[in-house]
Amino acid sequence: MTTKIEWPVEKLDALQKDLDEVLAKEMADLGEADARHLKKITGVARYCHWAGRGLLLFSFEPIGWALGVAHLSAYKILENMEIGHNVLHGQYDFLDNPKYQSKTYEWDMAPTAAGWQHEHNYLHHTYTNVIGKDRDFGYGIFRMSDDIPWRRKHLLQPAYNVLNALFFQYAIANYCAGDDVSIAQKDRRDPKWRGYMGKQLRHLLKEYVFWPLLAGPFFMKVVAGNFAADIIRNMWAFAVIYCGHFGTDAHTFDDIGDKKEHRGRWYLRQLMGSCNIKSGKLMQIASGHLSHQIEHHLFPTLPAWRYPKVAPQVQAVCEKHGVYYNNRHMTTQLFGAWRRIVKYALPTPSKVATA
Repeated sequence: MTTKIEWPVEKLDALQKDLDEVLAKEMADLGEADARHLKKITGVARYCHWAGRGLLLFSFEPIGWALGVAHLSAYKILENMEIGHNVLHGQYDFLDNPKYQSKTYEWDMAPTAAGWQHEHNYLHHTYTNVIGKDRDFGYGIFRMSDDIPWRRKHLLQPAYNVLNALFFQYAIANYCAGDDVSIAQKDRRDPKWRGYMGKQLRHLLKEYVFWPLLAGPFFMKVVAGNFAADIIRNMWAFAVIYCGHFGTDAHTFDDIGDKKEHRGRWYLRQLMGSCNIKSGKLMQIASGHLSHQIEHHLFPTLPAWRYPKVAPQVQAVCEKHGVYYNNRHMTTQLFGAWRRIVKYALPTPSKVATA
């Protein structure tokens, strides 16, 4: 349901003040604890990477192969979600560590870092759930709102989304390339096209040529293991991201009002358009702390491991201002996302609500 926000400026000012105070208090505490967290997570990811590669190369029975897949999957999930996604948001730019600076970091998956930062960090986090401006809402492919004209091709979007889950990193790579780059792109000299194709080609060569060749006669065993790890990471990332963006009661918006949007109104859109997942410590780390999608959308440059700490404060602000804090179990949010996928595969009447 598309929502038109009509809060008076005084209410928006009050909401902004309270959330700015939450952020300022936490940002003032940045320091050694953040460095320790990053070091610990990168150490675990590094171990999982080399253990997974080693087991897939040198195991000669199913249990060893399965352990290799599990370790490599864990590495890919940690590197992409808890490390890569958060580093690319600039959450660790304040640290004196050149390896984890948002301007130079390149993550270990098909999308380019530069494409992701423009399409996701800038466009999505600026125009969250604004139909026609936020390409994250449907990734420019699917109909996820009644504001998007229905076409017969949308009848197939439940099936497309199964493929999207299985090969999510390549769907994201295409999304990160922007509207002006597609498989049918004619100008192969375009730098964006070359970056888009080059990154995906390097990924495919690494996973399905280089590492398998090291296994010699066991080439296909490593191909199968790497493929399985990619699928596991893709399906997990799909589930977490769809829960946070398309979950139960996630609002969409018809416009952003003035050219320079009121900061309080921007905060309100993040609160109304995002969904949290009830989670424990392991789930929080495995999701890159996107189990706290609300806090991430409010404070995208705050180190994500701090989101569980600030969540009770954000929830208290929501209660104070009468805003629903959308925090539900993963099964509920994922069901809501799939219900949206199926609902908008069919023709629907247009609806507008007021907040």
